[in-house]
Amino acid sequence: MTRDGYFYLYGRADDVIKVAGKRVGPNEVEDAVLRAHGARESACIGIPDDLKGETLVIFYMGENTETTRKNILESIQNSLGKSFAPKSVFWISNLPRTRSGKIMRRLVRAAFLGQDLGDTSNLENPEVLVEIAQLGGNKNV
Repeated sequence: MTRDGYFYLYGRADDVIKVAGKRVGPNEVEDAVLRAHGARESACIGIPDDLKGETLVIFYMGENTETTRKNILESIQNSLGKSFAPKSVFWISNLPRTRSGKIMRRLVRAAFLGQDLGDTSNLENPEVLVEIAQLGGNKNV
């Protein structure tokens, strides 16, 4: 609550990733990514992990350099702690969005893991799902 009595909610309560028993919202991780030099926009997903339960995978738009990926990793570790270090950080040409501009993390995760995508009729740029699927090693999108 702010001094003026206002509450600000970031993300949704059901949009939570649980890494090594610690809960984090994708917005928190994405805010840390945006603090990294060279990152312009990002999407964070949680994928299954045998050791941690879930682990983070980051997709970002911006400079496609190893330095930028290193900056992103450092920013996340400095902001959230080393246990939240992502398994992978991928540069991507675009992020899947609805026509109103909302990033569809659900589709990012499904494409990356090779799961059923469901309804994609509302997407502005469905072709980016193929790129994401290839990053996950899936060819059937």
